[in-house]
Amino acid sequence: MGQLIPKLKMPLSEFSQKLDSATQEAFNKAKEGKKIRQIVVGGDDVTIICNANDALSFSNEFLSYFEEKTKQYLGDKLTACGGIA
Repeated sequence: MGQLIPKLKMPLSEFSQKLDSATQEAFNKAKEGKKIRQIVVGGDDVTIICNANDALSFSNEFLSYFEEKTKQYLGDKLTACGGIA
């Protein structure tokens, strides 16, 4: 984000709102059919608690949907990384 924000072609508030919408939609799509306890979902931050059997599939699906949704909302896809503990 640190390299992207200075190059924005829109107000920071608009970028933040679109990023949040993309994250929320990606989260909602990835959680379908899984028991997910949402801790933080906003901006570019996602923290959840879930069954170990769902962790890898949720992470893979969320990251894929995040790219798709940021392309839809921002015009360029953003990539992200995730960790499982």
